[in-house]
Amino acid sequence: MNGIGTPAPLAASPGFPAPSSPDTNKESSPYKLLGELRAELLELQIFLNRVRKGEADIKTYSGYVTKTKKDIDDLIGQLTDGSSIRHIKNIWEQISFCPLLLAPNSDFPAQQQLHHLNLLDHQIQALLKEIARLTIPTTLNDWLAKERPGYYIPFHLVFADELPNAEDRTNLLRDLSFAPKTLADGVIDTANGLI
Repeated sequence: MNGIGTPAPLAASPGFPAPSSPDTNKESSPYKLLGELRAELLELQIFLNRVRKGEADIKTYSGYVTKTKKDIDDLIGQLTDGSSIRHIKNIWEQISFCPLLLAPNSDFPAQQQLHHLNLLDHQIQALLKEIARLTIPTTLNDWLAKERPGYYIPFHLVFADELPNAEDRTNLLRDLSFAPKTLADGVIDTANGLI
């Protein structure tokens, strides 16, 4: 098993899925589940950043926080264990014990709430990075298999929504360049952020 519920060949390098066939991203694929998880996490992170900036009050939106936490719990529960997925589950377990998510109706001193928000932001960013390590190589392989030679992909522009942190994107692109068998057809230009 590849850690997300379907059989797969051995990974080309540690931490990355093996090169895939062009139909890996079908709607029934486990990658769809990871995409839904990423969307939920991004929306939660955006909301928590609004709380941090004082644009929203977590108590007012406690119903949203509770529902989103449950939705993420459900999605995480559908993931089949593997080393990468286990890491995703462990990070989510840490997040799920945050007092802001456990009791969003509670009153927290401002400094304590800010501390929790900062930690949540860091942990959600770590989850997004792990999801991207599983999904982006597959997406790239699908695109490269369908395009003609000479076509290039502006990595940072294309994946800014999936992996908002620029440093994380740079690190992922660098890691992909050090794992040449991860991408079946493509050359990585890390300096210019192109594939």
